[in-house]
Amino acid sequence: MMSTIKNTTNLTDDELNDLIESYYAELYRYACKLTRNSTWAADVTQDAVIKMWRFKHYFERGTNFRAWAYKILKNTFINQYRQFVSKAETPEFSFTPNLVTYIDESFIDEEISSDLKEAYEGVSDIYRNTMKCIVLDGLRYNEAAKKCKLKIGTVRSRVNRGKQQMRQNFNSNKYLQEFNVRVS
Repeated sequence: MMSTIKNTTNLTDDELNDLIESYYAELYRYACKLTRNSTWAADVTQDAVIKMWRFKHYFERGTNFRAWAYKILKNTFINQYRQFVSKAETPEFSFTPNLVTYIDESFIDEEISSDLKEAYEGVSDIYRNTMKCIVLDGLRYNEAAKKCKLKIGTVRSRVNRGKQQMRQNFNSNKYLQEFNVRVS
């Protein structure tokens, strides 16, 4: 069984206060480097100072106060960062199965596929052929340019114009307009 032995030569409150005051600006600058945000840096520095006071009995007289203070500051930052990340990953809503409406996904896939196919077929032949090389055949722009015997800039331009026409065709679908669905 391990026990923590407290140092019998603790710092006095005045000594600790003097050390913290002398290093406070340096600790704040280090916190600014870690957080890249002055408000958060001030919070981290203040929390680290509180921990220094709370755990002052662990500091051994004659050792490097600066290293001890930096270590506390760095660990405080790491803890706050981990809390921030874990809160960011937690969804802000609760899932209630009773409120979910189940929809046949194959119906949605068929409807979207037919709408997309209709929009694709509405694109001019010159653009559709170039789009087919890039989008459906998976060729790179330079490969499509060689296959179509065009310059690479022309291929990019035609693909872009074809996408614009397809977007317009898709947005003009009356069924989608009825539900206020737009593709931008």
